[in-house]
Amino acid sequence: MIVLVLLIIIVLGFYFQYRDLSIGPGDSPSGVTFYPKYYKLNEFGFRDREFDLKPPKDTKRVLFLGDSKTFGMGIKNGNDAFQKVFERLLNNHGGDYNFEIINAGKKAYNTLQELRLLKTIGLALNPDLVMLGYSLNDTDPIGATGTAFGGAPKFLEKIDKKLSQHFFSWYLFRTRFLPNLHKINQKFNSMITFDENFKIHEESFSELVYLLKEN
Repeated sequence: MIVLVLLIIIVLGFYFQYRDLSIGPGDSPSGVTFYPKYYKLNEFGFRDREFDLKPPKDTKRVLFLGDSKTFGMGIKNGNDAFQKVFERLLNNHGGDYNFEIINAGKKAYNTLQELRLLKTIGLALNPDLVMLGYSLNDTDPIGATGTAFGGAPKFLEKIDKKLSQHFFSWYLFRTRFLPNLHKINQKFNSMITFDENFKIHEESFSELVYLLKEN
């Protein structure tokens, strides 16, 4: 029985690692091949074409902030992400303005990171409108997702990344079993930690809204 399970894990490992699809983040067995092939970033680190800081004449610019859903996880062609489909629909409708929609989604970003991105790059792009792709896990602290040892010393994160890239059994363990352990641990953690994380999220969201109103 044990031998059979091991064989299944090995077969699945090869299947997902070399199949042309994405089942997880960039350090997953499929991600190490899928990401470099399909996820092309511009000079700002966005999954989009190149943009000048100043929009062209008679152009309305929309900036989309968000996490992996906004980024377009699992989509081979960045032009098939929902923002680009929306852009085409707006421009095909006709009107006095051309529309540019910038996909500034970042994998595993939370609200604090989206706020920092808006302040460092987003506002410099002179958007007429900013939209936020909000997810329920945006309250998670930085480092809560992406590796089994999020927030731990860097050497542990590097070990986790290497194991995930080359051993599908480890990837299954850290994406299926570890989250359940985290849920169990949360029952024994004090609510202070959650309150602090939510407070950071709430303050970041409020500052984000304030910045947009002021600009």
